[in-house]
This record gives sequence, structure tokens and C-alpha cells, in this order.
Amino acid sequence: MVPDIESKITRPRIPISTGTNVDSEINEDGDQEIDTITEHVSNLNFDVSLICKANQKIEGFHISALPLEILQYIVCLMVLPDLDLRTLEQFGMVCKRFYMLARENLLWQKSCQRLWGKECTPVEYSGDWRLLYISCPHVHFNGVYISRSSYVRPGERSLDLLYKPFHTVIYYRYLRFFADGSVLYLTSPEEPAEVVGRLRHKVHTDAIMLGHFTLSSNMLNVVATRSVKVTTPSPTSARGRRRRVQSENSTQDQKFHMEMELNHSKTKLSSQLKWKHFSCHTMHRLVNGWMDG
Repeated sequence: MVPDIESKITRPRIPISTGTNVDSEINEDGDQEIDTITEHVSNLNFDVSLICKANQKIEGFHISALPLEILQYIVCLMVLPDLDLRTLEQFGMVCKRFYMLARENLLWQKSCQRLWGKECTPVEYSGDWRLLYISCPHVHFNGVYISRSSYVRPGERSLDLLYKPFHTVIYYRYLRFFADGSVLYLTSPEEPAEVVGRLRHKVHTDAIMLGHFTLSSNMLNVVATRSVKVTTPSPTSARGRRRRVQSENSTQDQKFHMEMELNHSKTKLSSQLKWKHFSCHTMHRLVNGWMDG
């Protein structure tokens, strides 16, 4: 890649019309945002030699044959809904033309404003929205944060009482963040290779809890909830036997509060979470009201 590829533009950009609403949300006016970015990029002029070409003959059309506006529309659909900016960076490694599309400042502006709100501005970064995104702490939406924990549990003594074993228990906490502010939380003894695939989509089960998160500077707050049905024993029968029946109005609502600090690792930005606080609050839902646990 040429570091100063941005300077290779041969035609100046035409300012965006003031009548275009560039601050609309992707969920409400997604088509208008994409049209705004497409209009902005359509004024760029690229040298034909900067475009990737097929190494061999293929059936149909190669991606390099698509007009610039169509390519930018595809990039917007690829990035803005889920803020998949890692894919955008990989897209920019294909050729110099795709590199320019991936560096479009307005596209990074939409991503930053969706992540931190419309009030954020790249004043300290000379108007570079991409540099703002890279420099400021943010969670990643294209992976899973994994915490490995362990503790020692005493076992039962041997029959001859000569020794008492101790067991090391290992379990994992998984956090999967989404661009809409939701998060999946799972605690499991299963290895990451068996669990990560189940957290790819936002589907919660009895074990996988669904919650939401907020980010203030580098402090991350996560709240996840789970409802558990409680079984109660029936009265003792005449024969002294008990049978367990499901109580229709007995439910436990558990709310997990997690506070973490978002840090950089040695190899990747904003890829490390440091636990600061963890608590669980249980509410018992009864027939006539609530009772704290």
C-alpha cells in the first residue's frame, strides 16, 4: 500500500448538499446515510491501474467491473449495521482503489457517531474520524471476550484416611457485544472452541443470558438478567413420600452487574477487560409480590 494514497485523488471533492441529513440513524434513515456517503465518494476519480483485476478468466462479472457507487453501497451495507470495521480494513487490503474506499472519512464518521453518539467530534485528531476510532477505547463486535477462572475444591478423604485430594476447577466467562448495545453473557466449563460458535448470533437460552452495556471513557458496565423457575415440594403424603411439582408462580429473577476496565493488550487495541466489580441480585417472584434474595 502507498501511505499517501489519499493524495492520489485527481479530482477535488464536491461538498455535500446542506439539505442532506448526514446525522440520521442507520436504523431509521439507513438508505439516506448510504446515499450521502455514495454521493461523497462518487466525486473521486481513480486511476484504472489502481483497480484489482482477475488473474484468470471467470464467468460473469468481476468485482472490479462494478461502478464506484455500487462498491460504496456494498461497503456501507457491510459495515454500518454491525460496525464490522475489521472487515472494512481487510477490504482495504485488496487494492489501492478499495483502500481509498475503506479510508472514506464520512464512513468512519457514521461508525463513530453510532458508537459514541452524535456529540463526539475528532477535534483532537485533526478531523480524522478513523484515528478517533482507533485511539479511543471501544469494544470489539467481531469476537468474544473470554475470562478463564479457576479455584481449588477439596475432595473426599480416602477410605484409609491417609490423604485428602484437592481438585482444580476451571471455568470460563464469555462476553459477546453487539453494535445495538446488547450483550450475551455465558458462564460455562466448556472450552472456547465449543462455545464461541454459539455466541455468533444474538440468541439467548436458559444458559446464555441477554443484557445491555454502556461505555464511559474506558469503564464498561454490563447488566445481564436471567429468569429461573423454582420447584417446590408438595406436602407429605400419608405414606411419608414426597413428590415434587412445578410451582407456577415461583420464579427467580437474577440480575448480574459487572464493571470492567477496557485496556489495550500488547498486540491489539481495546482487547482486554479487567474485572472491577461483580455482583448478583436475586428477586423471588411470589404470588402476592416480590421478595429480595
